[in-house]
Amino acid sequence: MSVWDEKKIWSDQDVIDLHVKIFGVEPVVTGIRMWEADTFIDRVMDAIDKGEPYVEPEVPDGADI
Repeated sequence: MSVWDEKKIWSDQDVIDLHVKIFGVEPVVTGIRMWEADTFIDRVMDAIDKGEPYVEPEVPDGADI
């Protein structure tokens, strides 16, 4: 049984709250992945499924995001 089976509908805040409950920290967002096709929440859910906190890479100096 997956953690996602507990509820039929998960709000963005539900997913963030679950991340905090499991890992003790909020997801780390730098903005570097903002142009990717999947959503932020999808990526956080994937990280939870993998058992690792969601942390985006740092934005390189001079990058325009």
